[in-house]
Amino acid sequence: MQNKYITEKIEKLDEYLPNTAEYNIRLDANESPFIPSAKILNEFKSAIYKIEFNRYPDPYATELIEKFAKIYDVLPDNVVAGNGSDELISLICNGFCEAGMIAAVAIPDFSMYEFYSDLAGARVERYRKNDVLELNMDEFYKFIKDNKANIAIFSNPCNPTGKIVSRAELIKFIESTEALVIVDEAYMEFADKSESVIDLAQKYDNLIVLKTLSKAFGSAALRLGFAISNLELIKAIKKIKSPYNVNTISQVLGKIILENQDEITSNVKQIRENVKYLYDKLSSIASDIFESIYQPKTNFVLMKMSDSKFGVEIFEYLKVKKIVIRCMSGGKYLRISAGKKDEIDAVIEEIEAYLHG
Repeated sequence: MQNKYITEKIEKLDEYLPNTAEYNIRLDANESPFIPSAKILNEFKSAIYKIEFNRYPDPYATELIEKFAKIYDVLPDNVVAGNGSDELISLICNGFCEAGMIAAVAIPDFSMYEFYSDLAGARVERYRKNDVLELNMDEFYKFIKDNKANIAIFSNPCNPTGKIVSRAELIKFIESTEALVIVDEAYMEFADKSESVIDLAQKYDNLIVLKTLSKAFGSAALRLGFAISNLELIKAIKKIKSPYNVNTISQVLGKIILENQDEITSNVKQIRENVKYLYDKLSSIASDIFESIYQPKTNFVLMKMSDSKFGVEIFEYLKVKKIVIRCMSGGKYLRISAGKKDEIDAVIEEIEAYLHG
């Protein structure tokens, strides 16, 4: 019997179920394969002793945001910090969507855009990308206009396709549409950063850019995200966020991560090399079960299978070998994060073993 207190909107939601099993190699969540160096860990240790654990966090994450703003050459007043980008997506969808409003998403994309928009009571309209999974911005603009969408939210570069929309296309889109545009740049550090629109977030009245420390900065455990926009929209987000949404430990350790840019730059360089290595290795496998292997602008590679059953079988085969990747759309797609080279070699070896088994 259904509990009478569970509302219809909760009942109809599909729960997001992370893979919490134990694996020797985890290449399913697009995390960085690198942990902080001994230098950073020692700085963490020293900083922890100075935290006043009996006091609430800085409600505005002032020092953390100042460091972030300096790195990305934006004004601190145009930035708000969140408990991961997920919290900021939730706040934006709930704050800027009301029942009856329309949110436009482009699929495939990060599923939480739909989840939070739906939870906010918006009607979600889904624009399906073309056969090669590219987001055609002219068509997307027409889709938004035809559906009278209030909000358009998408990732760039895209998770899970690994593809990127150019800065020029985005500017044309932002300037043309009446919708509030949220561009999630979680993976931009792995692409050509000149394609970023973060510097324009202060210029337009309808643009919010999202960033995270979970990917390139290797700090997924800290749950730190940032929204960058004009003063009016940032003020609005601050009004609807929890007063102490980012805990002190994350603020302090996040600031240390941001202060160690040389290490982050080195890690990103290595991840870029590793994702190319992964792509080349996958591309060298001679098998017709791979319909397409998409060249990425991210830290992962997406493969389209010729038959969904092959995707499911490879996914389950790897799990038995204590390796986990991401199986999507019932096996139609497999996504593999770029781990360390020995991890990539292990995955490729097992995929080849499956093919020749």
